[in-house]
Amino acid sequence: MSYPLTGISKTLSYSQLSNNRRILCSVCFCYRSYELFSTNYCCSSLKKHIKRKVCDSCVHRHILSKLYSCLTSYITCPELNCSFYLSQSSICDILLKYESNQLLNDYLYELQWQGKSDEWIKRYAIRCPGCNIPIEKNGGCDEIICIRCQIHFYWSKAKRNLPQTILLYYK
Repeated sequence: MSYPLTGISKTLSYSQLSNNRRILCSVCFCYRSYELFSTNYCCSSLKKHIKRKVCDSCVHRHILSKLYSCLTSYITCPELNCSFYLSQSSICDILLKYESNQLLNDYLYELQWQGKSDEWIKRYAIRCPGCNIPIEKNGGCDEIICIRCQIHFYWSKAKRNLPQTILLYYK
């Protein structure tokens, strides 16, 4: 806190900030209202964040960046050193709070297909032996080139998890 006319600045402790109902966000480095830190969005029942350090606005931006980059239902908690996922209801709550209605609709639509998509991948796709992404084959020869890691392998051998799956090319 600074006093504009005197040029004197004063550092406030966490307890003083709580009394003033403002907390410093560890992401945007802005003092925000205490209410923007009161809800716990993390899924972990083992690790509850005693004091949240990321404001709701930054949690919202974190969710937006993850959903815009790849519409997924798995979004990690943005708190420091936390690798747990945000609950689906928490994601919906934040999107509603910040009126991201179209993205919320897209997210809910994706959720209804999530299990079916996972089942399809397990049933009809195999994992690339190089980078482990799922690959689906709908025709053609047995030799596959992964578009992500460029590894060459045989579909039939990869499907049976044989050690000779990967083709080695020497120049």
